Parts: sequence; structure tokens; C-alpha cells
Amino acid sequence: MLSILQDDKEGTITVSGWVDIYWKDEYMCWEPSDYGNISFFIAPAEKFWRPDLAFNSAIGERFFSTKDQLMSVTSDCTVNFAPGGRSTHSCDLDMTLFPFDTQHCKFVVLTWFSGVASMRLESLNLTFDGATGNEVWRIIGSESSVSTDGTVWGYQTITFTLHMKRKPLYYILYVVFPLLMLALLNLMVFRLPPEADEKMSLAITVLLAFSIWLLMLNDLTPRSSDSIPILGIFIIAIMFLSAMSAIVTVHVIRIHHRDKQRAIPPWAKRLVRMCETRRKSSKVKNAADMDDDEEPMTWPKVADAVDSLSFTTMFALTVLMVVTCTFSVLIIKFQ
Repeated sequence: MLSILQDDKEGTITVSGWVDIYWKDEYMCWEPSDYGNISFFIAPAEKFWRPDLAFNSAIGERFFSTKDQLMSVTSDCTVNFAPGGRSTHSCDLDMTLFPFDTQHCKFVVLTWFSGVASMRLESLNLTFDGATGNEVWRIIGSESSVSTDGTVWGYQTITFTLHMKRKPLYYILYVVFPLLMLALLNLMVFRLPPEADEKMSLAITVLLAFSIWLLMLNDLTPRSSDSIPILGIFIIAIMFLSAMSAIVTVHVIRIHHRDKQRAIPPWAKRLVRMCETRRKSSKVKNAADMDDDEEPMTWPKVADAVDSLSFTTMFALTVLMVVTCTFSVLIIKFQ
């Protein structure tokens, strides 16, 4: 195998290389001394018999092409056919841990008509001599196995499994880190004062940014319900918090501009006192002193208190989501 090209969106892998096929042909034996000490020769592959092998996992042409291919034959009846080229195969992707995932792609070679009675397959492993590096994947190993079906004819199958690990640095820098920055920026909505015109604009802008990030993830992963990336679940959860932030911001602005003559409910007064108590926690005061120093209760104070409570709540939920997703990835990866 010389090179690989993985298409996560389509769930395919394109490989370049060749397959070395050896077999014994009793009609291709001779004594070199009878033919001028010629012990081998090379000829066009299309002029000789070849095993009826095909790639069952291939998309498109399944049979090994003989166009412009050569075969070598030695005097001891050994025939070597090494068809090469570029072929695309389907690969079932498990994107749960994206971009820290490891994929296992299978290439299935089978006999099309010949059963085990007329042809018996033996397999060697994949080799990567002369293979070029891949900017996305690192090959960590391969294996092969031969199986025979349970039919009367006993058709055989060789399964090559290629193990690849994604290089995550690109996705960490351009997907994960910006996403965490957006999650932090979402909290800043509650640090802007209610009278600031940019408060609502910031909430909507962050929500739209999360939507764009979700579309970006959709372009990087296949449309499959079998495995949903934990990163995608995190984006949806953060989007929900961003939408809630926008809703809370609307109510905070309404509270800030509420009519001064309108009575403030007891729960709002308790919330304001709780926030003021936390701000003055460095000072030792009893309840009577606090009542004496208490400033008049206003709706802007209530809006500030709701902002403060919302910031604390959203910060705790954001940290909880980050920790939960991180531990989920670690548990699945090392279980």
C-alpha cells in the first residue's frame, strides 16, 4: 500500500498500491536447460489464466484490472500477478470520539466462482514499504484473516483490516479551542449591563456562531445515526445554553426598563439582598445594620441580580458539560 485518502463525509477510503498474487500453474513448468537456460519470463497478464478474485468492499470496479498489467512466470510453475492502481472502498466509521478516534477499515477479497475444492487462498499481511505519509491519519497496524462460508462450494474470503488513528492537532486548534472560546464568550452576555445596546446583539451573535460550528461539524462527519460524535452533543448542549442566555437576556432588559411605580415582588427583593450580601461578604454585618444601610430597591437592581445569578448558573453548567464530555471521551477511549 502506497497511500490512503479517507473521506469521512462519504464513509469511504481510497487506497493506492498493488496486490501481490502468487499461485502454481502446472501448465507453466519447464526445464530451463531445454530453453536456453531461460528460468522466467514476463508477459501481458491478459494472455494468461488468473484467479477469479474480486474486492467485495470496493465501490465501482471490483475485479483486478489486467489493462497494461504484466505477469511473471518462473520455471518452477510459480506465477506472479501484481495488479496495482487506485481503488475506493467503503469503510464503516465510528465517529463517537471525533477528533480523537481510531478507525478500522476492512478490505474484503473473495473468490467469485471458484470454491475451496478448486482453489485455496492463503493470506499475508498488508505492507507499507514506500508508503507516503498522510496529513490526517497515522497507520498503527494491520491484520488479515481467511474464512470459508458454509455453502457446498466453500467460497473463501480474505479480510484485510487497516487500523488508523486520526491526528487530532488540526481539529484541536481550529475546532475545539475556538468552540471553548465561544462557550466562554457566551458567559460574557451576563457581564454586560442591561442598558448596553450590545447585550442582546452579543447573545444572538454567539448563538449564530454555535449554529455555524454545528454545520462545520456536519461537513466533517458522515450523516449516520449509528455513531454521534460527543463533540456534536457538546455543541448542541452549548447551543441550548446560548439560546437560554438569549431568552434570559430579553427578560433582564425588560426588567431593567420596567415602570418604577410597579411593585417589586418579594422573591425579587430576596434575590437582590442575596447578591448584595455576597458582594459585602468581606464585611461583618448583622441584619439590623444591613437594613439600616440598605439602599432603595429598584428594578435595575433586580435586573443586575438576575444577571449575576444567570452568570453563575451558566458558568457552572458550562464547566459541567466540558468535564462530562472530556471524561466521556477518556472512558470510551481507554475502556
